[in-house]
Amino acid sequence: MAKLLAIVEVEKIRSIRCCADGCNRPVYKRIHVIEEDDRSILVLGSKCYGILYKGQLSSQAVYTGDCSRKLTEEERRLLVENTEQLIKAFHQERESILNKSPQEPQRILVAGKQGCGKQDDNFGRTVKCHFCGEPMITQLPHTPAIGFKCQQCKANDVTISLATRRKNALRRSKHLTSNE
Repeated sequence: MAKLLAIVEVEKIRSIRCCADGCNRPVYKRIHVIEEDDRSILVLGSKCYGILYKGQLSSQAVYTGDCSRKLTEEERRLLVENTEQLIKAFHQERESILNKSPQEPQRILVAGKQGCGKQDDNFGRTVKCHFCGEPMITQLPHTPAIGFKCQQCKANDVTISLATRRKNALRRSKHLTSNE
């Protein structure tokens, strides 16, 4: 069965081409790297991935989880020229993180990437509070329906999300300027 190996992204001006039959569209965000049953590797944009594999493969990529890893210029070059070598590098990176010495605090990062908010460690993963925007640690595997709420927001009984407060403030400012 095919496997989702990684979800990556590159700079927009350095986009790559989707390898789906008949596509050749430039892609730069959420580039899906798939290993087929015959061990061949496909590089697809999110639209073609959705058409070809949606619901058939895990949403968690082997090396990047469910988030997109921004590639360095060297990694981008490998993605285009030798995708197998890039996947080997991801595998070695993950192995080196997993094989840290026992004296060091274990912090297992999805594909060694911190910018996504998906790092797993002994305490959980880091996410943003939906109500104040501050980083927090959670053990929950998925985002709750109302978003994550930190202990301080729970203690203060905050019920309106940060996005809603910003939207309301924008409406008020537009209303005030239109009445002048």
